[in-house]
Amino acid sequence: MIERATDLHSLIKNIHNIKLIGDDNPTITGITHDSRQVRYGNIFCAINGESFNGNEFISEAISNGAVAVLTERYHNFGIPTIITPNVRRAMGRLTAKFYDNPCNSMKVFGITGTKGKTTISYILYKSLNDSIGRVALSSTVGRYFGDYYEYSFRTTPESTILIPFIAYALDKGSEYAVIEISSHGLAQDRVSGIELDIAIFTNLYPEHLEFHKDIERYFKAKSKILNIIKPGGKIIIDIDNQWSARLYNMAKGISHIKTIGVSSEPGTEVKMVLPSDEKSQKTIEITSDRYTISLRSPLMSAFNAENIGLSAIALIELGMDSNIVKEQIERAEAPPGRMEEIKLGQPFRVIIDYAHTPESLRFLLTELRHQIKKGRLITVFGATGLRFKSKRPVMGRIIAELSDRFIITTDDPYGEEPDKIAKDVLNGVDEKNRDKAETVLDRGEAIKKALTEARRGDMVVIAGKGHERFIVYDDKKVPFNDRDYAEKTIKEILNR
Repeated sequence: MIERATDLHSLIKNIHNIKLIGDDNPTITGITHDSRQVRYGNIFCAINGESFNGNEFISEAISNGAVAVLTERYHNFGIPTIITPNVRRAMGRLTAKFYDNPCNSMKVFGITGTKGKTTISYILYKSLNDSIGRVALSSTVGRYFGDYYEYSFRTTPESTILIPFIAYALDKGSEYAVIEISSHGLAQDRVSGIELDIAIFTNLYPEHLEFHKDIERYFKAKSKILNIIKPGGKIIIDIDNQWSARLYNMAKGISHIKTIGVSSEPGTEVKMVLPSDEKSQKTIEITSDRYTISLRSPLMSAFNAENIGLSAIALIELGMDSNIVKEQIERAEAPPGRMEEIKLGQPFRVIIDYAHTPESLRFLLTELRHQIKKGRLITVFGATGLRFKSKRPVMGRIIAELSDRFIITTDDPYGEEPDKIAKDVLNGVDEKNRDKAETVLDRGEAIKKALTEARRGDMVVIAGKGHERFIVYDDKKVPFNDRDYAEKTIKEILNR
């Protein structure tokens, strides 16, 4: 993105926990973890993944022009070798230094938690962009800056992708960056080299345990966000969740961080009262010693209210005037693929949503049931392959209980048979709800069937993939987007 160059010895100076083997001092023109992307003058970082060992690609990287290697074990590659016990951590620090530590020259938000990360990130991005301009966003829905957009296959990319993007935005005049930070990103040090002015911790529920193994390790990974907050920075925590309350107590013990607890009960730094039920006024009341604000939003729902409130608090803590915050929040937009509605004049509603876990599906479908006055709730859903196996029948049961009709289809099978995944989902459906269910493995055909069956007053929910633009199999990625396919099908129906 930005052309830079420095010599190797200058770059590694004062980087902790590394050792250089080799006397050469080549000019460094970039840093990458992808051997296919190596260009002459690059450092190749031999990171390990769940299914690969980066050391196996060192020869390819050298053939492509690598002039130094970062790895955890020494071999005589014939070029300078940087040895470190944690390649990703050192990679982030080297990349940040190579790009002159861009986070030091910007106000940086970082958002983590089980639910709400993407929505809060997008609300902050849109609010800052519309009021101030030139804001960088890195999130599940992609990397945005001005007219620049790049699709993201991961919520939090490797530091060799994330830091150059932030440096590019800074170079183009950005003063703010918003980063969605996953537990995988924290556990794997993908945010090494990132420093936050304001961190937000939303909540924690038992998810991603196929990676973290248990909720205690999941919490430990999430709590690593405390390690990347700048001296004098702030962390905003909604402590009405038990794990969030635990993090709050941890953060209070760190002297250089200002901890802002948010609760519906008095006694914390900020009191946030959310709408009590779907029939109440859709207003959030936020009060502290320094400000009071009432918020309404077109995004208001039972599961979005917390996200809206935390976004507002973060903007105020940044220093934005509360009246401007109110104005921005009350016209906020949902991120792509999050409760995204398609309106093409059809007599039924169509919602695209990323919900793909038991909790998110229950929140989504419960909220949408409240919105249906007459008509049926028709759900299209497929579980992901190679993960969440124990949750497939749970999700099947939730969808069956809350839908009038549902079609089980394919999500990302990876290396698993789609038919096996669908049967696992169906196993959670009891006999009384079996007649609601149908399996259509072709995702496009499943969407088409649901939309063709829909009648006036019905609502079709296409869940699981949201904004995503590919179906991922074991050996290939097939282009597919729920919204694009649904729009095409609706137009065909309307033109009959």
